[in-house]
Amino acid sequence: MGRRKGRKWNQASNGTHIMTQQQLRDCYSINEHLGSENRCTEYKNGPGFIRHGFRENVAKYVCGFVNSQQNGKLLIGVNDDGIVTGYDCSHRDEDLVRREVDEAVKDLEPQIFPQDYSVRFVPVINEDGHQMGNLKVIEIIVNGEVIDKKDVLYQNKQGVFMRCDGSIQVLKGAAIQEWSRRKFQQRYQPEIDKLKKNEQNYVKDLQNKESEIRQLNEKLEQKNAAAQQLASNQENEVHEDLRNKDQKIRELEEELEKKNEAIRKMEETASVFTHVNEEQNGANGAEGNSEVIKTLGRLEDMLQKQQKSKICVIS
Repeated sequence: MGRRKGRKWNQASNGTHIMTQQQLRDCYSINEHLGSENRCTEYKNGPGFIRHGFRENVAKYVCGFVNSQQNGKLLIGVNDDGIVTGYDCSHRDEDLVRREVDEAVKDLEPQIFPQDYSVRFVPVINEDGHQMGNLKVIEIIVNGEVIDKKDVLYQNKQGVFMRCDGSIQVLKGAAIQEWSRRKFQQRYQPEIDKLKKNEQNYVKDLQNKESEIRQLNEKLEQKNAAAQQLASNQENEVHEDLRNKDQKIRELEEELEKKNEAIRKMEETASVFTHVNEEQNGANGAEGNSEVIKTLGRLEDMLQKQQKSKICVIS
């Protein structure tokens, strides 16, 4: 059996993995069993694969590895059972294969770049460790994890392909839509969850604000009711005070009217006395006049008192 090196993938600075030159195989042994095909490895015996639609076939597998975000290897010169058979490939054939692989990669949309893939021709040795002529295993390596796919599916002229366990699958409309949905969900679900959480917090905060507003409205209604009651009580007190003052004014007016009536009567009495006095002046002489004058003086005093009393009542 030939010597082989590890197949580990190096981790790049951006967290992805690429296979370094030191970790690649430098030879394969004839009839060596490499194991079963998997999502990262595809075997092809060689002659038929290269001679019939080689460019289109390579484009399919490269597209599948890239869309599956896999670091994949297409090994030509290994049969479906994983046994190394080798492929007779001269230096001229190597140049033709490289050109065909480059053209196949160019068929991809969006485009991938030379550092995203490589082509190697690894010698096949016999049990003695000697190289067996031009027998080689052709390795077409795709660094699918390194390629920035920008959330799009790569396609070639034949369609969109995805690498599955041990096979390549073409994606149709419904499958592409499902991929896009999952990709969208995978990329934006954390933001969606964050928005939903923020929405819940906003709804809760809004409910709290609405509760505070209801409480404030209730307090405002209570204060308005108290203010209306106070205004009503003050209005009633003012009306009662006005009624009392009106009653007092009416009583004063009635009292004034009575005093005015008394004054009129006293004035009439004074007029009668004056007339009597004039009649008696001639009959009684000086004595009679003196008595009458005294009586008139008393009447005038009474009238003056009544006038003062009238003035006080009016004020």
